[in-house]
Amino acid sequence: MGCVRRIRYPNDKIYPTYYYDTVIDSNGKPQLDLRPTTCTEKIPMGSWIHRMSGKPCIPNKGNSKHCIYKPDPNQNIISSLMTSYAYLTMVEEFCDPNTTRKHNALAPTRQNDLCKGQSVWEVIKKHADFSSVSFDNMPSFPLEKNVTPEFTVVREAEANYALVLDYSGSMDTNNRFLRLQNTAQRWILHEVAAGSSVAIVPFADYATIAAQLTEITDDTSRQTLANKITKSFSGFTCIGCGLKKAIDEVLVGKENKVIILISDGEENRNPKINEVMDQVVASAVRVFRPSAEATMENLAINTGGKSYIVNDNDDGSQADAAFEGALTYQPANTITNVNIQVTRVDLVCKTRDYNCKVLMCQKSSTATISNPVRIPKQR
Repeated sequence: MGCVRRIRYPNDKIYPTYYYDTVIDSNGKPQLDLRPTTCTEKIPMGSWIHRMSGKPCIPNKGNSKHCIYKPDPNQNIISSLMTSYAYLTMVEEFCDPNTTRKHNALAPTRQNDLCKGQSVWEVIKKHADFSSVSFDNMPSFPLEKNVTPEFTVVREAEANYALVLDYSGSMDTNNRFLRLQNTAQRWILHEVAAGSSVAIVPFADYATIAAQLTEITDDTSRQTLANKITKSFSGFTCIGCGLKKAIDEVLVGKENKVIILISDGEENRNPKINEVMDQVVASAVRVFRPSAEATMENLAINTGGKSYIVNDNDDGSQADAAFEGALTYQPANTITNVNIQVTRVDLVCKTRDYNCKVLMCQKSSTATISNPVRIPKQR
């Protein structure tokens, strides 16, 4: 069983804005009384208005399908968070089946219909979180207790990508380099979000910088970067050289650092991946890896990245998936243990009467914002 919103709909035949109730007049005779659909038996002071024009109306006469009841603002309303009046600032308490704020179990609301006439507060008290709590004997709060909360702010920021590309002789096998070039260029030309920055770091016996971090601003910047990926390949494989070049010279001092390492993994020159692992452990790495060695897999795992297998007979779909994965990464510094308290709120309250289930309190006006975390914007 749960709580249901008590929204009333004009001209709704099941959950209307008003209904007829039988009352006994001063002469002891039963009379039909038109009343608004409210949470409590006591009707709050207010008036009937046309919800489009704001003019007075009579709900059961003329064009009454848009006639709604509007409570006067200068009063305290005993109501529920689930009611149509929850937007009003004077809603302070839950209605409940007792004499001071008696729940209207006969009103045509979804709450009464689905919960067999029980109020929201009755349903809440039956939950395991509250069933053992005595609300009639709660200790008093200090009337003034301000708490300065702390927040972790997550905001969007552009990513900085370093394409660390294997230009060694082994990449000439089975057209590996040709597929590398086509996929990387297509990624730059069509997939990288505008505002992101991309650098190109080729490596073989040693590493060079073909393009420093370049912001993607228009088609010209995309094409200029794509043209930096050439068809020249020769020599041995020094993956550690490419990683060190990217970390030490390209991504140093940048936020949201992503290394996309594309290699067949056949290391035969120092430094090797294991020798530079500690330097890149804070970077999210995406690995494009036809026949990659286990060290490349460990590199992705240790840095919060991901690795992909791209076979030599790939038609391009596996390679595209690897590059696409780099666009949806989550930076490593968001994957941390954070203490979050969700069951307690310290407020400056208006009343000490805990039997009334206080809802509206004056919140502290200050807050401390700490630990800002930036995440990459998505396309």
